[in-house]
Amino acid sequence: MIEYKFIYHFPHQMQHIYPCWSLWRHFPNAKHVFLSRPRYHKDFVSGSAFTKGVQTVLKANNITTISVRMVDYIRWYRSNPSELLVAYTHRVDGFRAAHDDDMESLRRNTLTVFGMEQYIERYCGRAQARMSSHNQQDTSPISNADSVGDDASHHAPPSPPRIAIVNRGKTRQMFGMHNISSMLQHELELPYRPPVFFLEDTSFQQQVEAFSNVDILLSPHGAQLTLIPFMPPCSSVIEVIPHGYGHEAYFGTLAALSGVNHSFIYLGTDMAAETAEMDDREGQVAARNPPVCAPAFRMLQAIRIQYEQWHRCCRFDANTY
Repeated sequence: MIEYKFIYHFPHQMQHIYPCWSLWRHFPNAKHVFLSRPRYHKDFVSGSAFTKGVQTVLKANNITTISVRMVDYIRWYRSNPSELLVAYTHRVDGFRAAHDDDMESLRRNTLTVFGMEQYIERYCGRAQARMSSHNQQDTSPISNADSVGDDASHHAPPSPPRIAIVNRGKTRQMFGMHNISSMLQHELELPYRPPVFFLEDTSFQQQVEAFSNVDILLSPHGAQLTLIPFMPPCSSVIEVIPHGYGHEAYFGTLAALSGVNHSFIYLGTDMAAETAEMDDREGQVAARNPPVCAPAFRMLQAIRIQYEQWHRCCRFDANTY
């Protein structure tokens, strides 16, 4: 039996790997294969720092990457007596997994591969976060030294949730985020200024670590949200969706699979109607490419809601320890 999938291109890379992980995990004795289209294979195997990091995780789990077209592979494999099991996904419908705990399994496995086991179990608010506010390129909102297993941090007064803003350098860049960060610090009386960071030109490992250290994330719609499964328990993501680009269920499905609370701010009035109007290719490009500017009061309101959600979730968790 072989579980496999093939890759289209980088932004949807993780979308293909997630359902495959479900099969690889639940059929441990099978031969695990990930197919990449020949035209994308070189970039996937030896391209960016991100894809190299993904390859590290696949290799650590004895998953083989093969450059071949899916139809050719199926044609070849049908001549063999073994059973072939395929994992499919859809670029628009969202994310899929076979079992409720598959994304948690991937999170724990990936953190272990990268030697970041300290992020697997986290006491809500127990570790004192040293948030970076001066470097917008910082991809790790909390220091590696803030280990949740440390006795001193375990007995320290609980700290507030770690709020961060991930922005984009090109399409759908959110304007004024450093001002929003200052506003959040003042309005929520935070002992730190929520960092604003970018993920372009960062490795997969750096991105995993960044998402592992955020409890409430504010982000525009985009491929960076494929890292949602690596957010810690009780976390939330607030997605800013451009006018006419109402695909809130896309990352909403991934958040649901990952046990992460998902909410969104739509920059329009009638999401269904406005998205339908922009449904052709030209309209989609026009909707998703421009910068986005969400009203400050709506972002503050959304974060306040998730702030309370985090408190409710963590009080429940605190009673279990």
